[in-house]
Amino acid sequence: MIWLAPHIFAKSLFRPTFRSLVSQIPDYDRYETPTGMDLNAALTNVLDRCLGVQARERVLILADTDSDHLVVEMLCRGIDERGATASVLALERFDIPGSEVTPDVARTMRENDAVIELTSTFIGSNQARRDANARG
Repeated sequence: MIWLAPHIFAKSLFRPTFRSLVSQIPDYDRYETPTGMDLNAALTNVLDRCLGVQARERVLILADTDSDHLVVEMLCRGIDERGATASVLALERFDIPGSEVTPDVARTMRENDAVIELTSTFIGSNQARRDANARG
């Protein structure tokens, strides 16, 4: 299990369609973040260097109401382009860092090869993350 909480930028499992948001950005392949960072370069770094996403892997993205939907959709596209399967789990926004997720979310985390935390409040120190990492 690989856990990534890149702070560069409920309960239902959904699969967003990246075309809806990405198509609204002219020339999105050269989209830059407000800090001037090339978003595609950042996503490539996350998917290839940090996670090493491989074909047939399952990658779970944890997001909440304050997560940047464009980043979520572009991550899904990048994961798909690598032959892996992306899914997004929409969570309620946590008020306290390290909050525990529900048992269903914890089980979903354990069932995936990698988890990307894009929640607005850091929850990576919770027991569910430790259990998922221990599983491998």
